[in-house]
Amino acid sequence: FSQAHYYQHMKSDKTRLQLDMPGKWTYTPVINNLFVANGVWGSGITQESQLLVNVNDSSYIRSICDFGFTVNVFDKNTFKAWKNQVVSPTTGLYGSAYPGCAPTRIYNFEFRG
Repeated sequence: FSQAHYYQHMKSDKTRLQLDMPGKWTYTPVINNLFVANGVWGSGITQESQLLVNVNDSSYIRSICDFGFTVNVFDKNTFKAWKNQVVSPTTGLYGSAYPGCAPTRIYNFEFRG
């Protein structure tokens, strides 16, 4: 069976999809929010709570394990943060620093200079 005709698709279940009259499918937008607070440890920030990434009002990424450059990566479809993994006692994925010092740091990819 085929649903190639516009009027057949009018009865199709649609989640975040719209079907325009010429038969063009479009996605409805999804809004995601990031609030990022960062600074230089010791002078700009002095507490863990001052170094954080809030994702859609959820604060589950905080602080760092080591000093250096930190990257957080988000999936383009789900907007969920990638989890780093412990590869060895001193390293994480992609040559990053060890991410296992606290549960809130497993989303960080930290690189030392």
